[in-house]
Amino acid sequence: VGVMEKIVLSTQKGLCSRLVVEEGVAMNAALMENLYVALVCICNKVPVFVVGKPGSSKTLMMQVLASNLQGPQSPSPFWRKFP
Repeated sequence: VGVMEKIVLSTQKGLCSRLVVEEGVAMNAALMENLYVALVCICNKVPVFVVGKPGSSKTLMMQVLASNLQGPQSPSPFWRKFP
C-alpha cells in the first residue's frame, strides 16, 4: 500500500465516519468508495456515472448522501456547510 493510497483511504474513512446512516447499514469498502467519489464530484461540480454490479451499494450511496447533504437542515453539523 502506497502513501497516496493511505491518504485516500484515510480521507474516505474520515468523511464516511461523519455521515449519519441508518442502523444496520454496513459501511463496507464498496459503499465508502462510492460515497467518497460522489462527495468529491458533488463538491467540485463534476458529473459522475456510478456503475457496478447489483448489490454494490449504488442506490444506498445515493440515499445516504441525499439524507445527509441537506444544507442547513443536515442531521450532522459537519455537513451543513456542504451543498
